[in-house]
Amino acid sequence: MEHFENNNELSDLLEEVGAANTERIEYYTRAYEQMRDNSDLKSIFTERIHQSQNFIAELKKYVEPPLAENFEQSNKTTKNYAGSKQKKIKKKNSYFLDNCELGEENTVRVYQDVLKSIKEIPEIVRQTLTDQQNEIKESHEFIKKFRDFNLDLTA
Repeated sequence: MEHFENNNELSDLLEEVGAANTERIEYYTRAYEQMRDNSDLKSIFTERIHQSQNFIAELKKYVEPPLAENFEQSNKTTKNYAGSKQKKIKKKNSYFLDNCELGEENTVRVYQDVLKSIKEIPEIVRQTLTDQQNEIKESHEFIKKFRDFNLDLTA
């Protein structure tokens, strides 16, 4: 895989996307660990964890080896888009789904910002980021629908 060594801006932006995926892994891991009674949700959470792990591995291919070693443990923090959004949730599973949905929204926005912020991006990297963003958008919609369906069942 080709590394793009002379572009610090690109490396920084890929680190930001890597950090967003690391956060995504963290919120799905927390939800998984606290979920006791729903194997379907645990399976959904596990799929998202593996998806972000694969995304990070894919992005690391475009970063110089010394930077790639610390890619997941980046000191960068993503912008907290979900931050102050709090919803009253009556059921525990809905609470986890709500947090995951807000996290998905955050991750999608990080990808959008990165794709908008750099003009000189190699086509293969742009396509990788776009493909990943589209998968996370699909995941976001799925989690949102699953959460809403779950809420409707408790009404």
